[in-house]
Amino acid sequence: METEVELEKLKTAIERRKIRLSRPSKLDAKKEFEGRQSQESFHFDADNDIFSDSFIIDSNNKELEDKCKQIEEELNAANDLITQKNKQIVELEGVVEKLESDIENKKKSESFEVMNSDSLKHIKGTLIQFLRNVPFTEKNNEILLNVVFDMLYMTSKEIKDIKEARNKLQKSDTPKKK
Repeated sequence: METEVELEKLKTAIERRKIRLSRPSKLDAKKEFEGRQSQESFHFDADNDIFSDSFIIDSNNKELEDKCKQIEEELNAANDLITQKNKQIVELEGVVEKLESDIENKKKSESFEVMNSDSLKHIKGTLIQFLRNVPFTEKNNEILLNVVFDMLYMTSKEIKDIKEARNKLQKSDTPKKK
């Protein structure tokens, strides 16, 4: 209801502005002015107030449009930045995978170096001599030998030699039946 009243006031003010702007002569303008003076609906100050309010609304709309454009530009810039960062993340993930693979390869080569180190060779040699002379024991103890073999990086040939030597030892220790 209030908006309808404001709309009517605005229409009336616009009509009066049109009349004022399109004055054909000073005489007609004077007559119209006198006619308007007699009407109590609006006077010149009220018309100016309405137009100043509408100008403020129009300028506010332009300010809002400018702010919207600015926000849209900022959003586009932020979206572009996010896209660039996502590309960088993908590239860095590839680099991380490569570095992890390099670390894994380095660990393997280091373990190979440890496997072939002089002190490990000495330990393996001593342990092989010891294990050749140890008789078979319980099954659980024999299973633990496999763990020792793995930890010392023994080859299948070395393991086979140890087992054969232990078998020979066991056969020689077994009393012969008469």
